[in-house]
Amino acid sequence: MPQRFREFIADIGRAMRRFFYRVTDALSAARVTLAALALLVAAGYAMYQHPPIKTVARGELGVRYNRFTGNLHEWREGSAWVLPGLHDVRVFSLRDQVYRPTESSRADGPAPSQSIEGLSLGVDLSVRYALDAARLQAAASPGEVVIAASTHRLVGRMFDCRALGADEVKGLPQPVEAWQVDSAAEPITKC
Repeated sequence: MPQRFREFIADIGRAMRRFFYRVTDALSAARVTLAALALLVAAGYAMYQHPPIKTVARGELGVRYNRFTGNLHEWREGSAWVLPGLHDVRVFSLRDQVYRPTESSRADGPAPSQSIEGLSLGVDLSVRYALDAARLQAAASPGEVVIAASTHRLVGRMFDCRALGADEVKGLPQPVEAWQVDSAAEPITKC
């Protein structure tokens, strides 16, 4: 009996070892499958967050900046390839736009203007503009804002601006003075 019992225990041990090896093999095969599935999900999420194709609708202008070469490419309606990390894309509306600064519109707001007498003033200002697609690329580098002298007279005290000089503009009899907007100005204490 002890001999049969020992053989029975040995058979159970061999069966458990075979079962353990089969489970280990199945898990290693599943590990490769799970890793491939995780990689596929990560690639899908990256494609969803940063789609490689950018579409520009009617009435818009797309500007693609290549960070490696520094080239700019413009396109109107349609699609263009955008490689994340290599291209930076901006889409601009060519329709009339209205800019209305809200922080300076109330005297008790976060950015009121002050008069010489020290009174807080709210300035309700609206600037209506439209971009000229033909000169958008030449007017400013990526990330810069360039305004005309007439706009600078209206909002120049609200922003730190740097004069770029006068430039000949097709269709106008005299040169147009341009200003580059650097940042929002400090609150005005004297006018």
